[in-house]
Amino acid sequence: MSVYIKAEFRNQGIGKKLMDEILAAGQKCGLHTIVSRITEGNEASIHLHRVAGFQDIGVMREVGHKFDRLLDIRLMQLIYPAK
Repeated sequence: MSVYIKAEFRNQGIGKKLMDEILAAGQKCGLHTIVSRITEGNEASIHLHRVAGFQDIGVMREVGHKFDRLLDIRLMQLIYPAK
């Protein structure tokens, strides 16, 4: 899942609203879990996921490459409560 908010619209709760809608749709469709991969250093995305209930499950070391750098990818997971 990726949610991108244009710079001038950030810090207005739009990302949280979009995340809430996406997660509600996933639960309605019967998903049991969602896994997100976030580039290390993207603190806004990490925070958004934590607020939504995601937990850290690991880091994939040096699997991304951007701007001539190797990047770590943080794995976060949300498990929907059993019904």
